[in-house]
Amino acid sequence: MKQIIAYVRADMAANLARTVHHEHLRHVSMFAVSDLDAPPEGSKGKLSPQLGRYSPMVKMEYVCKDEVVEEVVVIIRAACHTGNHGDGLIVITDVLDCVSVRTGNRGQDAL
Repeated sequence: MKQIIAYVRADMAANLARTVHHEHLRHVSMFAVSDLDAPPEGSKGKLSPQLGRYSPMVKMEYVCKDEVVEEVVVIIRAACHTGNHGDGLIVITDVLDCVSVRTGNRGQDAL
């Protein structure tokens, strides 16, 4: 099993939600988050009174079977790609186990 975490532009959230619904992905979570822009070049990492700007982003989380990971990545990219800087990032991690609260099923059976 894998967990897919996507950080995408906030202005693409509605499009992502429509696409996720259309593709019948279940148990998708979306959260409003902020991305702190990098400090200006040459600042040598020192903190200044102006830490940078916050960019509104959306974090989407989804746990799925290994065999559908690439399909989900394609879905997310199609919904959120603008070609502009700051389109986002998709992170894929391993899931050791999961348990359905309702049924007690574990692993892929819980999905």
